[in-house]
Amino acid sequence: MTAAPLDHDRTKIDWFTFTHDDPRALAWCLRGPTEDRKSGINVFRTAVQDGHGTMLASDGPQPRPHMLIMPGKALEAWRAERSVRELVQHLATAGVICTRLDLARDTSGPWTPYRLRDHIESDRYVSSWMKFTYHLSKGDTGLTVQCGSRASTSMLRCYDKKVELEAAGEPCPFDRLSRWEMEIKGKLARKAFRQLARLRLLLDEETGVETWPLRTVHSAWLGHRLRLTTDPVDRDGKNQAHATTLPEWEAFLAGSADDILAPELDERSPADQAYELGRWAVKCVSSALALVHDLGGDDLVRALIERGRGRRSAKHGLIFQNRAETLPALQSAIVRERPAAG
Repeated sequence: MTAAPLDHDRTKIDWFTFTHDDPRALAWCLRGPTEDRKSGINVFRTAVQDGHGTMLASDGPQPRPHMLIMPGKALEAWRAERSVRELVQHLATAGVICTRLDLARDTSGPWTPYRLRDHIESDRYVSSWMKFTYHLSKGDTGLTVQCGSRASTSMLRCYDKKVELEAAGEPCPFDRLSRWEMEIKGKLARKAFRQLARLRLLLDEETGVETWPLRTVHSAWLGHRLRLTTDPVDRDGKNQAHATTLPEWEAFLAGSADDILAPELDERSPADQAYELGRWAVKCVSSALALVHDLGGDDLVRALIERGRGRRSAKHGLIFQNRAETLPALQSAIVRERPAAG
């Protein structure tokens, strides 16, 4: 009797880069003896490295002349002894600036780089990434699909992890293993790190086990940038938004977080957001709303409001929750932008 195939689905942080003005907050992450590197790292002229691969560089540009790099192997060694969430909490409290963060999902399920390539080649996708490249390792095996470029603030690398492990002489107990690795850099990495710092543990009431739900964040980041569809997308007709999402892709991303990582995430106060919302409504919505009222009266306006009530975004929810400060700002914007009576 053939044994059932093993299942695996795990999401983990696979790279961290931070900068800071105080090296002590970063040096806390070094473990055991360190040695000087023969040279610095990029524009940081000096650097030390511990036995796990964590590097601390100094003598860099102001105002943050110190940099910490924790690649995948260093984080794997950290996980063997301590919680990565503890690491994140410490660094967030210390006020570090994250400049790169890789979040990787390893899965033995049916979503592989080969299947992703098939969707891209058959034009069954909608994506904010414009560039897609493929790479095969020696022997024309081990496909890597890269979405986005090195210059992008976000990039996806989807590759055959099983082939990579076996090429390194490491056994892989799964029939297939694919890595979906999101690389976040620059200002977007700051937002990503803040999301991870806010991510709370989930308690399984049956087992009493607490888990850090990294996959929900990974799914949100990926789902915001890539949507695979059932049929080829009508790009000439500009009907991409109407393309039907493949149900299996939706299942793969099921449980994604509501807080989607996007470059346009708003860091202004709720009052400032409400004021800008009011200005936008006057310029872009008021004339259409007036026409709806002229044509259909109050009943049609109320029907339009009811259609929109169930579509409130997280940003609009924040404005509503803080209505004591946001309502005056909204009123100010609408009154100020109102055209004078003629």
